[in-house]
Amino acid sequence: MGLRSKVFLYIGGILIVLFFVVYNVLSYLLINDFLALEKKETEQNLLRVNDALQAKIDELGVKISDWGQWDDTFVFVQDRNQEWIDSNTQNEGLEILSINILMVVDNEKQIVFKKYIDASGEDRDFPKGLEEYLVSHPEFLTHADSASEQHGVITVPEGQLVLAARAITSSDGGEAPAGTIIFAYFIGESLIEHLSNVTHLQVFYTPYEKIREKKDEAQALSVMTDNSTAFIPTLEENASSAVGYTLVSTLDNSPAGILRVEFPREIFMRGQNSLQLFSYVMLFLSILFIFVVISLLEILVIRRIIRLSKEVEKVGADQKRGGQVSLSGNDEFSRLAKKINEMLQMLHELETKRVESEKKFENIADSAPVMIVVMDKDANVRYINKLFLEYIGKTREEQIGAPLDASIHPEDLRMLKKGFGESLQTKQPMNVEFRIKDASGVYHWTLSRAIPNFDEEGNFSGFVASSVDITERRELEDKRQESFDEIERMNKIMVSRELKMIELKKEIEHLRGQSASLASKEE
Repeated sequence: MGLRSKVFLYIGGILIVLFFVVYNVLSYLLINDFLALEKKETEQNLLRVNDALQAKIDELGVKISDWGQWDDTFVFVQDRNQEWIDSNTQNEGLEILSINILMVVDNEKQIVFKKYIDASGEDRDFPKGLEEYLVSHPEFLTHADSASEQHGVITVPEGQLVLAARAITSSDGGEAPAGTIIFAYFIGESLIEHLSNVTHLQVFYTPYEKIREKKDEAQALSVMTDNSTAFIPTLEENASSAVGYTLVSTLDNSPAGILRVEFPREIFMRGQNSLQLFSYVMLFLSILFIFVVISLLEILVIRRIIRLSKEVEKVGADQKRGGQVSLSGNDEFSRLAKKINEMLQMLHELETKRVESEKKFENIADSAPVMIVVMDKDANVRYINKLFLEYIGKTREEQIGAPLDASIHPEDLRMLKKGFGESLQTKQPMNVEFRIKDASGVYHWTLSRAIPNFDEEGNFSGFVASSVDITERRELEDKRQESFDEIERMNKIMVSRELKMIELKKEIEHLRGQSASLASKEE
């Protein structure tokens, strides 16, 4: 792979890794920030819906105040006149008031008047559940003063009601309460639509008895507690709407239902779009940066390095080793070229000295009366003198780079290798006698002294060995050993003869003793 390709791959790879690291870190940080903003917006929207609902409930309290503190109503609860009923309880009037239920009760808790219309404005049977609720909750019908009023959400078997109850008194409020007037309406589509229109949000209501039928609402109810009446679930990244839940409580703080609020995830979507735009900009800048950096490297570095490399190759191809690197300029590369020239000059001088030294060594070694060989750490021949080559009958080209194993007697080869290993461990010279085959194929005994060589760092680099032919000496030693063996054999024979003579004398003496004993007995 060329330098240009490596530079492109390295810089491109680093920038790609950096791009993904920065993108992921920023994505994590920014998305979390946008999620936090979205959560805050959801909390604010839940508060808006709660405020809108409470405002609607309070509005009912304001309406009933006008009817409760009114002479006409004060008189009606006492005399039950038909005129009040005809004038004030028309279905259209109740629809204008946005109520479904109108109820008047006297101080004896007896119902003076009651009426219920449905969402379409038609008369319907009065909810018995409300009557039973008021019986079990007398606090709505009992008043400490003429300004007594309560409003909120209650639950009856027919559903959830927004209810307001107020004491009936005179217009100036000076009379004692004569009874109770009640306004109420069911929490239904009209109220939820009103909340959606006021808050500009999508609002959905689920009554308490139906919460278990909906998985999300049931989860929200299980999370919400007395101290936390709102729940914001964790959304999937591809969700298009943000969602929040808020609990609707009755006057006695029991759950009446759950409001679900939905709105577009504009903040999160803008965050994602911004992050995507940032990634495109960063990618474009990264590509531009790579192009600029590579262009500068190409002009300022790579071209000069390639030219310097070609100059060095040109000098390396010069067999005379006297070439010089030529590179113009006054930068680091031109200074490097000067240093290379100085080094080349030094190497040329050292090479010249080495060649002269090797030539002198070869002249001395070739004129030496002993066989000399230089081996590397693998026992391959690096140098062998002329006498040794003539002795084994090989040319220098045949032997250089090859071991001497083919010329050494097989029985002595293993012993030699073991001796070399011991010499290498002890770092001491080795003297060894072994047989080597001459040019005619006859094995001769040689005495060799091998010295291990080590470089400046103490690493083994090979052996230098000198050898002489000791075949005649070995033959004389063998003949002398044969004479010694013959003398030893004769000595053993003579000793054995003497021992036998001694045993024979002892036997003769024993026989003489026995003869003398027999002669004495005969006498």
